[in-house]
Amino acid sequence: MSTISSQQLPDGMDAPANAESRYGQRAAWIAWSAASLFLVYQILLQNSFSGMQGDVGRDLKLTTEDISLIASIFFLTYAAMQIPAGVLIDRFGTGWVLPPAILAVGAGVFVLAGAQSLSGALAGRLIMGTAGSFSFLGVTAITNRRISSHRIGMATGLMDFAFSLGAALAAISTLHLLIAFNEDWRLLLRWSALLSIPIALICWFAIGRGKPESPRQTSLSPSFWSDFRATLFNRRLIMIGLIYGGFIGPLLGLSGLWNVPLQEAFNRSREDASTFTTCMLIGIMIGAPTCGAIADRIERYIPFLVGGLILTVVSIYPLIYVSTPGPYWLVLSQFVILGIGLSPGVLCFPLACREVDRRTAGMASAVVNCIGLLTAGAFQFLPGEFIGDTKANELPILQEGLAIFVIWPLLGLGLILILYKNQMRYLSALSRRTGS
Repeated sequence: MSTISSQQLPDGMDAPANAESRYGQRAAWIAWSAASLFLVYQILLQNSFSGMQGDVGRDLKLTTEDISLIASIFFLTYAAMQIPAGVLIDRFGTGWVLPPAILAVGAGVFVLAGAQSLSGALAGRLIMGTAGSFSFLGVTAITNRRISSHRIGMATGLMDFAFSLGAALAAISTLHLLIAFNEDWRLLLRWSALLSIPIALICWFAIGRGKPESPRQTSLSPSFWSDFRATLFNRRLIMIGLIYGGFIGPLLGLSGLWNVPLQEAFNRSREDASTFTTCMLIGIMIGAPTCGAIADRIERYIPFLVGGLILTVVSIYPLIYVSTPGPYWLVLSQFVILGIGLSPGVLCFPLACREVDRRTAGMASAVVNCIGLLTAGAFQFLPGEFIGDTKANELPILQEGLAIFVIWPLLGLGLILILYKNQMRYLSALSRRTGS
């Protein structure tokens, strides 16, 4: 199957008429690279807080619960803004939306840098989460509207590479940068905020604002609302979002809350957990572009999703449930393999964009990403509810609580089979109608 062909889009949208030409593709990749720069910037700022949370807590005299609230408010706002962000990108186009969003992220960082209390820190992270929600969807929209249909898988894989690169750089660089800035987290954040200005300018000139190829829909027009409802309640999109949860849930669950207590239960250190997380991200950076490029060549996404979920289950099960710790090098290798297994998950986005009209690609990506992020929240929340007051480093209880890390990818496999079966049934019926 190929993606929906290029078609005229409202003023400000992202697909030029010559999207398949050499010149059009050069401009498309420049726009994609600029939007990916915003994605890396946003991930760096999002994840860098974990490296400076001790300094922030001491400076503002915050409790552990306060720090947890500041850290989580970004994620909650980011997830809640997915649908509105997708609607705005579809309505105005990435060229108009992304540069102001980048500047707003920088403004949020400035607010956080100047915070003197919990409320000030929350306000800064709230602004960052709201504006940062446009980054991933912006790259996805450019990928599915402007990149050639023969390169969408590779572009999507490279997008995941950029995402993982930002996360890995945040884990490695924050502590070193704090040392370079004499442990002054406020000064570090102010300089980080200033970076939003050149990044916004790059996106402004690189992405462009489109041409008035057809009349723009008003936000209250019947076609707008029918498109909105059709996309938001598309059963196949919801299934793809749940499948994506089988990839993003283990990724965010292990890179966030649960890898440290898991490794401590195996008598390893926090530094070991950080190293393992970095290895997992390296596996994603290797696997995502590779899977995307091969998927483009064979014009199939579903086999990679099936293989990725199987590899995820096979690699994550011994990491949690084999109670005798393996050699250090073996665990490192298992995390790299786990990252490779998680890497095809990003192909859910071009698969979802095939289900809708091209002009609603941003909203379709938003639905999938929102469901995936809500699932990732379940990976953070449900194990803690199961474990309760038990010490998190008691291995048997922890193993029972982390069962969702195996169950959900298996659920994703079942949903893929249902999706594929329905697709084959539809194609068979279409073939019979065409033949008759």
